Amino acid sequence: MLIRRAAALSADEIKSAITRLDTPLLIQNNPEFASFCEVWNLESMPSATEDQLVHIVTANREREATRFREVSLHHFLNSLHLRQEQDFRYLKEFPLAALHQRLPEDLAQHRFIPKSGIAGSAWIGSGQTTTGTHFDLFDNLLFQADGKKAVWLAPPYAISRRQYARKYDRFARLATPELAGLSDAVRIEVQRGDLLFIPRRWWHQVQNLTPSFTISGFHYSHTEVLTRAIPEYLRHGAHCINPFRRECTCHV
Repeated sequence: MLIRRAAALSADEIKSAITRLDTPLLIQNNPEFASFCEVWNLESMPSATEDQLVHIVTANREREATRFREVSLHHFLNSLHLRQEQDFRYLKEFPLAALHQRLPEDLAQHRFIPKSGIAGSAWIGSGQTTTGTHFDLFDNLLFQADGKKAVWLAPPYAISRRQYARKYDRFARLATPELAGLSDAVRIEVQRGDLLFIPRRWWHQVQNLTPSFTISGFHYSHTEVLTRAIPEYLRHGAHCINPFRRECTCHV
C-alpha cells in the first residue's frame, strides 16, 4: 500500500484534498508549517504556558489498564528530554486553549487545518509512548509541531470486526492486532512541520520516536454532525453516567 505525498500545498488545496480523498495523505515542506513550529515547540512551551496541574497517561491505555498521574505541566514539559526506563508519559487530548489562549488563534491564522468541524487538541509525550491500534469515526488531521513519530496505517478491511477490542474509547474503535504484523499495513515517519491526513475508519497505531508535540483534530461535515457526532456524544454521556460502565480509556 502506498501513501500519497505532497509538498507545499496551500490552505485551499489542503481543504480540497481532505474533502475528496479516502486514502491517507502526507504533506511536507510547507513554509507556513515551519513558521508555526518556530513559535510553538517543546523548547518554547514551558515559557509560553502558565503552570497548572494536568493528568498524564502512564500506560498504553488502548491495550493496557488505563492509568493517570497528576503532575505539574512545567515539570512534565521540562523533563521530557530526560529518557527513563519504561518512560511512558503522555498528555493526551489536552485543549489547545488550556496551553495558551493564542495557540488556537495562531492555528486558525495559518489556515492549514480547516476551521469547519475541527476539534483540535494537543498530544505531548515522551520518546517511548504509543497509541494502540484504533480507527477514528471522523477524518483526522495530525500536525506534528515538534519531534518525530512512527505511524502505522492500514485500510478499513485489514481488521475484521471479531478482532475489535471490547474496551470503550470515545470517537474511536479499538482493535487487538498490532499493525506492524499485518501485511496490509504501512509504516511512515512524521516529523516537525508534517501534516498527515488519516481518513475515517483507517486503522492506525502511533509511537513517539522522540519527545513529541502533536496537534490533532477531527474534520467533519454538517451532515456528519447529525449522523455521527451527536450520536457519539450521546453514547459517551451514557457511558460516563453508567455506574457499571465497561473498561475504557477515559476512566481508571
